[in-house]
Amino acid sequence: MNAITIVSAGLSRPSSTLRLAEAIAAQFPGEKISTVEIRELLPDLAQAMAGGGLSAPLEQAISKLVDAHALIIATPVMKASYSGMLKLFFDVLDPSLLQGKPVVLAATGGSGRHALMLDHAMRPLLNFMRATVVPTGVFATAEDLASLGTGGELDTRIGRAAEELGALMPICSARASAEVVSAGA
Repeated sequence: MNAITIVSAGLSRPSSTLRLAEAIAAQFPGEKISTVEIRELLPDLAQAMAGGGLSAPLEQAISKLVDAHALIIATPVMKASYSGMLKLFFDVLDPSLLQGKPVVLAATGGSGRHALMLDHAMRPLLNFMRATVVPTGVFATAEDLASLGTGGELDTRIGRAAEELGALMPICSARASAEVVSAGA
């Protein structure tokens, strides 16, 4: 069984950003899905950035990323970019932690004009982290989310992104296994 971890930078509860990420994860029935809600880690992230080290909850969240075969990273659009919470989370990660890990990028925003944020802000961040980002990002407005599950455009994009992620998961898992074997030799 593969493990998929959702990383959500959603601000509210319930979160439309988390709802979008969960809709993508639902394309993988039978897979183990875990979730990291960055909002819950804010005090721990501030402590880590101030030199206080990694707290147990933050270490557990990072372990979920390490153990995952794939990631779904979702954020609301904030001033034409990803949220500061997401950036803070990635600031405490080792840059090689996500190397080769398959990732779907997702975002929610007030209007379609923010859709390019996935390619102009999030993709460079994940490329810096050396993750393997699937070609299709998933952006949704409130109107898009209202049509979720009706077979509309959002469902089509979710299906395409999930298909691309699913195709990469065995390849990246095999590569990681081979690296572990060669490191032990």
